[in-house]
Amino acid sequence: GSLIISNEIERIMSIFEIDISEIERAVEKNKIIWVQELIIRKIVKKYKPTRKKNRKKPLVMIITSSLNRGGAEKQVMLTMVELNQSKKYQVKLIVDKIDNKNNGNTFVKDLGASIKKTIQFSDLEGNDNVIKDTIFNGQDNLLNLLPNITKRRVLHIISALKKYEPDIIHAWQDEIIFSSCLAAIAVNGCPVLGSARS
Repeated sequence: GSLIISNEIERIMSIFEIDISEIERAVEKNKIIWVQELIIRKIVKKYKPTRKKNRKKPLVMIITSSLNRGGAEKQVMLTMVELNQSKKYQVKLIVDKIDNKNNGNTFVKDLGASIKKTIQFSDLEGNDNVIKDTIFNGQDNLLNLLPNITKRRVLHIISALKKYEPDIIHAWQDEIIFSSCLAAIAVNGCPVLGSARS
């Protein structure tokens, strides 16, 4: 009942150092306060972007949820192939799960040689240890407020960012864009370009 909800709201207010007056103002304005918004506000306050080493060829990290055949996935594949063939960029493709429908109907063959630069989340560390040396260090309570799938994605993306240190992230689809932004902010990392279909 309401006691559990009340305790949960008090816990969230404590984590985010929210005064009851902010809740009252939001209610008066009929405004919804999203937990994800509170998480972003909290970590952005601590964000201090750092410059990466200048590389002869900047590293572009493309991040997507799958390579199953679909419109966005086709654009991911085409972008990956083109950037991989370019002499101007290095590129990595980070995929939550290559075939998340388990039907074999993917763009893997279309990637050609680019498949060698493709990494699944399952090949990356994805546990709470990856938050060491990030904004989330000591504040895993923030991550625990996220839906489990989002938290899992953020942890895997943080792992990829720490391992490869890209110069720019090109994230595809809303949930991956959101998770990539949280991860990039957490490691004081690079800019994120998001592509989504409406």
